[in-house]
Amino acid sequence: VGAAAKEAGVPIKTSLAFLTGIRSVGIGDEVGSRAFGALTNKLVTADRSKKGTKALKEMGLNAKAFAARMKTDATGALLSFFEALEKTPDAIGPLTDFVGNEWFDEVLRMKGAVTEIR
Repeated sequence: VGAAAKEAGVPIKTSLAFLTGIRSVGIGDEVGSRAFGALTNKLVTADRSKKGTKALKEMGLNAKAFAARMKTDATGALLSFFEALEKTPDAIGPLTDFVGNEWFDEVLRMKGAVTEIR
């Protein structure tokens, strides 16, 4: 399972659950793995950029606290990220700022898999 997620401290069981869920919403294995790796990298380093900090703030999350939580409870942090995303009106703006144009669609689609992931 993805080296990026492993380096971000995501347990293998969590990675497998997310990748299975991602597949269930029609994202292919390679794209899903790369998108998940990109997302976990962004989350663990969220407090290192003004853009990331601002985007998470728009979603009701504190970037510094979130990055720290990724190191101690990556599973809970990921689930809380998707919960915050669900509650964010016009989430496309902050999400695009956070993960970039290349991954925002995949991350939005991942949100649809959270019920299965739980």
